[in-house]
Amino acid sequence: MASYINKKEAAKEAINKGIAEHKRWIAVAKAMAAGIKPDDEFILSPTECTFGKWFYSHGRDFSDLPIYEELEDIHNAIHDLFLIFLKSKKEPVKQGFLQSKKSAEAKKAEELNAIINKMEELVDLFAAKLEEFEDANL
Repeated sequence: MASYINKKEAAKEAINKGIAEHKRWIAVAKAMAAGIKPDDEFILSPTECTFGKWFYSHGRDFSDLPIYEELEDIHNAIHDLFLIFLKSKKEPVKQGFLQSKKSAEAKKAEELNAIINKMEELVDLFAAKLEEFEDANL
């Protein structure tokens, strides 16, 4: 019985840390879009972040549940979008022949904000699905 309780507590901790970690990415992305250099390194692999380490080890105990694959897809999509954001942020502003530098920079900012908005949607969905998972299974 104690082992089961410990697994439940470990799962709850991984879920809470996973939500917080991925929400922090949004704050970092917003700061980066505003020109602020991040202080941290990022764990970009979905199997190596705090949630991913749990999900692909002890979380496999729940792999027979229909929501498991859905969580995996959403989680991977968040990591993919963050990679897209980082790549887009590193690319120089592309100025068209008849386009002003200011206009090109505004377009780039719009593109970065669109990625951030999609990340926010996915992280909110991820958090809701994790809460649903937790309520139903823990």
